[in-house]
Amino acid sequence: MKEMHYFISLEKELEDSFNYIEPENDNLKCYGAKFTSLLNSVSIEFESLSKALIKYHRPSAKVGNIGEIKQNLLELFPNIGENEVEITRINESRIPFKEWGNGSKLEWWDAFTSIKHNRIKNYSLASLNNVLDSMAALIVIILYIGWFRDENYHLKSSGIFWHKSMGDSLLARGENIPDVNPKA
Repeated sequence: MKEMHYFISLEKELEDSFNYIEPENDNLKCYGAKFTSLLNSVSIEFESLSKALIKYHRPSAKVGNIGEIKQNLLELFPNIGENEVEITRINESRIPFKEWGNGSKLEWWDAFTSIKHNRIKNYSLASLNNVLDSMAALIVIILYIGWFRDENYHLKSSGIFWHKSMGDSLLARGENIPDVNPKA
C-alpha cells in the first residue's frame, strides 16, 4: 500500500529528529525547520488522502477545503473522533479528530495553514506536538482507505504510531475501526 510506504518515510524523518530532540512532554513545543517540513508534508498528504477517501464513497462530493473535508468525513464516519493512536515512543495516545467532535478546528491543521500563509510570523507553530497530531490523523485516514480499498489489507504498527486496528503482523488484523463493518 503506497500510502503507508510514504507514511513510513515521513515517520523515519520524524524518528531522525529524535536524535536531537527527545520526544517527551517537556519538548512538545520545540519547533524548527525539520518540523516545518514534516508538518507541511504530512498535512498535504492528509488533505490528498482525505479527498481520495471521500471521493471513493462520494464521487461527486465537493471537497475543496478543510471545511468540506470535515463535513464529508463526519457524515461518512460520524465516529471518526473515537480513533485513538498510540505514540509508542513516548507512551502516549492521541485522538486526532477529537476536536471535530466538539465542533472545533484541528489545531495542527490551523498551525499548518498559518505557517503556509506566513511562515516567518508563525514558525513556532511547527512544533513536535503538531507534527505528532498530524501524523496520528494521517495514519487514521490511511487505515480507512486500506479498509475499504483492499480486501487483503493488513497493517502492522509502523514503529512510532499504533492503532488498535493494526495487527501484530502483516497477516493479523486487529480490532475494527469506528464506522466500518468487519469483512467476512
